[in-house]
Amino acid sequence: MIFGLRKFKAFISILACSGAFFAIHSESAEFEPNAVMKGWNLQPYLTYYEDKSGKLSFPEIQNIFRSGKSIPLFNSSLGYSAATIWVRIPVSNSEKRTKNWVLLFSYCLIDSLQFYSVRNGPSPLVVSGDKLPFATRLAENRNFPFQLSEPPLSKNDYYIRIESRNSIIVPLSAYSRTQFLEQTAKEYTVLGLYYGTMLVMFIYNLFLLITIRDNKL
Repeated sequence: MIFGLRKFKAFISILACSGAFFAIHSESAEFEPNAVMKGWNLQPYLTYYEDKSGKLSFPEIQNIFRSGKSIPLFNSSLGYSAATIWVRIPVSNSEKRTKNWVLLFSYCLIDSLQFYSVRNGPSPLVVSGDKLPFATRLAENRNFPFQLSEPPLSKNDYYIRIESRNSIIVPLSAYSRTQFLEQTAKEYTVLGLYYGTMLVMFIYNLFLLITIRDNKL
């Protein structure tokens, strides 16, 4: 009986610790941009909510997150879902200077993506996605980069609204602007070399085909 009571108390303690952990994760974890960032993983700061109706407004979603009904995003892959996914990124700036940074959503196969800032009101700052023209993106990038500025001694919550028929993946990372430009330049260099090599191989194979055909005539 005593042994069973001890197990029960241990179980209650685990539940209490788990509840405290979720509360800390969802309410207190705020990301603070740094002067030098090269793809910092933001997953530890993220929480999300599934809007199964797909009709909730931005103010309604804010109330849901504030009431603690969101879930920590432990896995960036959420699989296939017909629901609308909302992701919150809480950001703070404890310094007396403005911090400029880039938030990168590095998964391009999203049908609809809307980016909100509590500081800027109920309308989305960006409406984009792979079903919309490429010009809807803030930068000429195959993914979705958002250039942001945090005023001195401020806090703000950013939200991303996601709808997609493809698998939903939420890979969010943070860059300082200089590091983001350097990373983008490297990626384009690699892509240029890849496509350049493919073009040379195509021309070479075409030349061989023409040469062999002429020799047979």
